[in-house]
Amino acid sequence: MTSAPSRLNALLSLAKEPSSEKRRELLRGITDVFLESTSEFNTSQAENFGVIAGQIARDFEMSVRKELAERLACVPEAPRNLISQLANDEIGVAESVLSQSGVLHDADLIAIVRLQSQEHLAAICERENISENVTDELVQRGDDQVFLKLVSNEGAAISRQSMETIVERSEKNKALQAPIIRRQDLPPDLMNEMFFFVSSKLRSYILDRNKGLDPQLVDEAIQRTTDSLSEDMESSERKLTRAQQYVDQAAQRHDLNESFLVRMVREKKIREFICAFSRLTGIDERSANRVLSDPTGEAIAIACKASQFDRSTFSTIILLMDKGQLRNLNNTNVLLRIYDKIDTETAQRVMRFWRVRKMTLSDKESIAA
Repeated sequence: MTSAPSRLNALLSLAKEPSSEKRRELLRGITDVFLESTSEFNTSQAENFGVIAGQIARDFEMSVRKELAERLACVPEAPRNLISQLANDEIGVAESVLSQSGVLHDADLIAIVRLQSQEHLAAICERENISENVTDELVQRGDDQVFLKLVSNEGAAISRQSMETIVERSEKNKALQAPIIRRQDLPPDLMNEMFFFVSSKLRSYILDRNKGLDPQLVDEAIQRTTDSLSEDMESSERKLTRAQQYVDQAAQRHDLNESFLVRMVREKKIREFICAFSRLTGIDERSANRVLSDPTGEAIAIACKASQFDRSTFSTIILLMDKGQLRNLNNTNVLLRIYDKIDTETAQRVMRFWRVRKMTLSDKESIAA
């Protein structure tokens, strides 16, 4: 019986034919031989097939190259040189090998990410498994569509740094939010950061996930964030604003309590109120401002419940902190029901993350400065 390599050599005589149809026949013929008997080819012979097929394929229109790519995309023994050539072709040809071929190494994929189109990057995001090295490149160079495909792929390993970038991007791109939050590898501190800008439905999902978090995982995540802040916090000199001095004096008189907080908001001393709220809830002033600026009031409910404020204190805050306008009574009642529904333990777990949230130097500047 004629061996596959011998049959391949016989087919090569067609390469001398000038007609396009004969060369098309050659391409299909040698591909058939290779696919039917991949086990009979050693590495060198397989690479030779790749060189020949690649040279012939260059002469044909996209439909022929696409057919070749689709036939080889799921073949583990496909020659790497040919697969690489097809992966760098226009996206109509490259898509199948980029999304399916296991022949491509991380180095191949990274080179493609750096040189090819966003469509090529999106195709890579559909691979069954993607390493952190590749996802880091995808996040560095990809657009929103690439991000969406990447975070929707459970087989993609995403580093902490890349996850931070994606979470930051998601604040402006709502389509990214649900896929990110539903990833099991999303660090819990980043998940709780997203609470400030996602929908009420996703906020409920965040609260439910907080209930199920392993306490040790929470402690480790918080410790990592605390360690990253410690050096900056130690090196920064705190300059007290007038509002902070006012609150300090109240603390020295032992007057810094919920009654003081309510009085500040009633007197519309907003800077003093935010500073006092920050002290009583244990979060930095930038975070306090972010909580109090939440238009839904849900973040305020969590902060007040975690700090075990009286229900009437919470009610007063949400009534008077709606950008100077009184809230609709129905909306207030809805928020009160949310406040009652949130259990203290879950609220305190969320607040632990907010208390040590990642800050830039500008984050540490007083909002009243």
